[in-house]
Amino acid sequence: MFRFLNIWASCAAALLARPCLTAEAPAVVFTHMADASAGEWLGEGLFVAANDEDNSLRVYRVPQGGAPVAAWDAAPHLALAPKSPETDIEGSAKLGDTIYWITSHAPNKSGKPRPNRKRFFATRVAVTNGVPSFQLVGKPVATLLENLDRDPRYAAFGLAAAALRPPKTQGSLNIEALCDTPGGGLLIGFRSPVPNDKALLAPLENPADAVAGKPPRFGAPLLLDLGGNGIRAMIRTNDSAYLILSGSPRSGGASRPYRWDGRNAPQRDESLSGLPADATPEGLIAIDCDGTPALLVLSDDGTRLVDGLPAKSHPDPLRRSFRGFIFRSR
Repeated sequence: MFRFLNIWASCAAALLARPCLTAEAPAVVFTHMADASAGEWLGEGLFVAANDEDNSLRVYRVPQGGAPVAAWDAAPHLALAPKSPETDIEGSAKLGDTIYWITSHAPNKSGKPRPNRKRFFATRVAVTNGVPSFQLVGKPVATLLENLDRDPRYAAFGLAAAALRPPKTQGSLNIEALCDTPGGGLLIGFRSPVPNDKALLAPLENPADAVAGKPPRFGAPLLLDLGGNGIRAMIRTNDSAYLILSGSPRSGGASRPYRWDGRNAPQRDESLSGLPADATPEGLIAIDCDGTPALLVLSDDGTRLVDGLPAKSHPDPLRRSFRGFIFRSR
């Protein structure tokens, strides 16, 4: 695993130095869910993905695509209330053999509180002879936003109040990204709010302690100029660089990639220019494709029409699908 991460870091460094990448065509199509939102590489040609329509984590094979080879319902492990059990998983990040997942922390579309959407949790996914198995790590955290809002460095952002506004409206709250840091922490990326048109990142310095029941410890907020956009996905490419997918804090708008060295202002990046116009990129996964490090971009295709129906509501699970786009350095 660590050998692959080192190889990927070298490849990703080349990605930043040479922003032109080639997307393989056609797209790889995966079934049984449509609103792909996050995912992580497991090795042996497998990745695990989440979506924001149910609480299942599904494992897929790449580049073959198709139906999941395994699935795990996280709901029984997340201490959910019976009403409105959907957690709205939006982001993931891997530290060692532990995968951390974060939900949107947003209310429903009318602005009514949805406590089940306030979860931060961790899993391990082992692959033995090609068969994945899941294990919850520690306990789910339901108070991350409240802890963050009590931090005086974040008071000006009014996160608790923002969490009571309908998503994708002015000043609302929506977490959509999670990313590892070189020091073993995580960056929590907000699609909204965008304070003074800057994207907000909240460093979580002790994720392992947090799921072990200890108080979360946050670093100072980071504000990035992404042209007024918030953060939809983020991946660390080496010890000092990140690839960020930005998006409108509200509905619509095109996704714009940026590269960031962790210190200076982010720079626009054209490495994902091969994505089709109807793609809605929401997940970035470093993969090993036929022995070559590559980047898999997951598209949220929930509203894409399949047989005249939105993919996410298609009655046939084989037609409920999302696309993955594989990028290699050129």
